[in-house]
Amino acid sequence: MKGTYHRRALTVEQRIESMLAPPDVRGCRVWLGQRLNHLGTRPEGYGQIKISGVRRRVNRVIWELHNGPLLPGDLVCHTCDNPPCCTLAHLFKSDAAGNMADKVAKRRQATAHLKLTVHQAREVLRYRSKGWSLGQISKKYGVSPQAISFIVRGVHFKYLQEPQ
Repeated sequence: MKGTYHRRALTVEQRIESMLAPPDVRGCRVWLGQRLNHLGTRPEGYGQIKISGVRRRVNRVIWELHNGPLLPGDLVCHTCDNPPCCTLAHLFKSDAAGNMADKVAKRRQATAHLKLTVHQAREVLRYRSKGWSLGQISKKYGVSPQAISFIVRGVHFKYLQEPQ
């Protein structure tokens, strides 16, 4: 048949494995395929995979493959707070209340004295590693150089610091 070809059908596990990066220094295996967050397609978002025509979050599929089906209201959260991470050991099942408690405990919930989100804090660390001064970064985000210093030194968002 001209114009057709046959390829070996891959299992869901094989498809997922083929789209994971090698582990980074924190052990995160990041999804290399399409990502989505609440704002739409974004590089920092959750991995997406289409299974039988239905788009699903990869972290939820991985959890279900290893632990069984999730119930309505169940969430699959990350201990590493890295949405594209698909490392099973970094995933845990929770609900909305547990996710909010985790968010507050890890200071991902914006507070009056901490104006930056976790995504912005990650950006701060990247800019600092590229040689930006505290003053340059603070002007970019409209906060004090001390606030940036707290992020860089791990006073705030300590869990984002790479293990030594």
